Amino acid sequence: MKINYFVLIALITYVFSEYLLLLKYNNVSQLNIYDISISLSNSYLAIAYMLFLLFCLLYYNITSNKGFYKYVFLKNSSSMEWYKFNVYKIFLYSFTFATVIFSQCFLQGVIKLDLNNSWSQYIVNLASNNTITYLYSQEMLSYIMKTFSPLTFVLINFFFVICFFIVIGLSIFILSLIIKNKIISFSIMFFINCLNIVIYTGDLGVDFIRKISLYYNLIILSFPIGDINVFSIVYRILYWVILITVLIIIGNIIKSKVDFYYEK
Repeated sequence: MKINYFVLIALITYVFSEYLLLLKYNNVSQLNIYDISISLSNSYLAIAYMLFLLFCLLYYNITSNKGFYKYVFLKNSSSMEWYKFNVYKIFLYSFTFATVIFSQCFLQGVIKLDLNNSWSQYIVNLASNNTITYLYSQEMLSYIMKTFSPLTFVLINFFFVICFFIVIGLSIFILSLIIKNKIISFSIMFFINCLNIVIYTGDLGVDFIRKISLYYNLIILSFPIGDINVFSIVYRILYWVILITVLIIIGNIIKSKVDFYYEK
């Protein structure tokens, strides 16, 4: 329980620090309430390191409650019911974690920032400022501005962030079923995360590998591979839906071949 409070406090503190940095280096009159969410959800540095770590800590602490989950397993009539419970739990935790982040972004901006659902001068500057091309694709940002409203774009980002944490949770859960050791499972997930960071940030010369990596499909404003059009967004939606579905199917298959266990 103490770890849960630590994660919550750390999460709130981190999101607030990102808000302060945004205010420090930009004129308040040029910002609106959506800029905080857009900036945070399109920063692989924030998600790949801090938010990933905090979610893993939260998930590890919750799944370490052996007594409660033993009760859940014994109460359910089959391993399928137990598996459905765990998948539902991962969906719920991911949704709640992302909701806390985006809700705080909104609440922080209510007091000082513009509430109009229109693109701020800050975003306009990002789309035209050559000094920030290493962070965002100007072409992708310009397309987003012409195609979506800020609110719609924030909701799309919200959906992608939820999907990202669902994939992380399902991956750890499946690894735990196979390896039967949470620490090793989390260690492997950290390695997978580092590999995705390298693929996203490195120049491997293979577009296909980058296109199927987690962070390319999470960060909408990342440098696009191929033409920029509505399929650039649709592709990412399909990516997350298909990946989550495949992980659930794989977990179900593995579940039927292993015995339920309790770590000692």
